[in-house]
Amino acid sequence: PVSVTTYTKKIAFLRDDSKRIRFQEFVDGFLGMSIFQVAECWLPGKNGKLHLAFCLAHDPELHIWHTLNVKHRVNPGEGLVGTVLQTVIQQRQEDASNSLSKMLSAAVWDNSGKILSGSRGGDVTDTRASSARILGINAAFAVPLACNGVL
Repeated sequence: PVSVTTYTKKIAFLRDDSKRIRFQEFVDGFLGMSIFQVAECWLPGKNGKLHLAFCLAHDPELHIWHTLNVKHRVNPGEGLVGTVLQTVIQQRQEDASNSLSKMLSAAVWDNSGKILSGSRGGDVTDTRASSARILGINAAFAVPLACNGVL
């Protein structure tokens, strides 16, 4: 499938056209071979909150998803994205000798409001979860990525 909805904030490596295109092709390929409908990239800001940097969807009916989230800021520990980040932060604090590659935990959410696996479980009842239910987004997978040893 060809991606139909893309949102890219002009930041970091996404400013470089060749890197942005490679990243978009990678994400597009991932969506094409997975059960997921939307792919997002959230990056931490100077205030410690996460903000949406990239969003891609194959389904034209999901074009509103990025619009609903573009101004949304996520605190560590909030929602699926923040819960995964908070878990990695806690793991680093508990054992500073852990390398990032050993502790990049992922989480799966099934739209029931519960995180099913990874990231120490928990509830996800934020506004994004409610919007996902309304739009028919039934599952989410979150994994933190590190670049040059930084999340």
